[in-house]
Amino acid sequence: WMLCVTAHSFLEDFADEKSTRDGASALLKALGNNKVEVRFLIAFSDSLEANDDHHRTKAKMAESRLKELSERFSNFKYAYFKHPPMHSILTVDDESIVGPIFPKVRSKNTPAIHLKNDSAFVKHYLEYFKEEWKEWSEDHEILQD
Repeated sequence: WMLCVTAHSFLEDFADEKSTRDGASALLKALGNNKVEVRFLIAFSDSLEANDDHHRTKAKMAESRLKELSERFSNFKYAYFKHPPMHSILTVDDESIVGPIFPKVRSKNTPAIHLKNDSAFVKHYLEYFKEEWKEWSEDHEILQD
């Protein structure tokens, strides 16, 4: 699961079929083996600050790639939430990376905490993700742990 502003950097880093860099196609390989369910929650571009050109540009760049992945892989879904982004959440298997979203600050320059999913601290983030996914996903899917 991932909740973020645009997903652009993540897609560049982990969904690049043309790159020879280690890990560049990790997301594609995971989706291709059909053993994972991937859910991205992304800020709707109108929810970003009006003068945040950096994120608005990244959102536009990611849009077609997200659509292509969802059409190509049945185990990849994404949805847009329609409020200002506040938290960043990345959950893989039994670990999560969580942190704040600061307007006009790139995610790579924002502090984050890496946690095991059984920690009391991260449970609030995981519940938040599930609630947001249920509200904003097309089919109002209820996610299981």
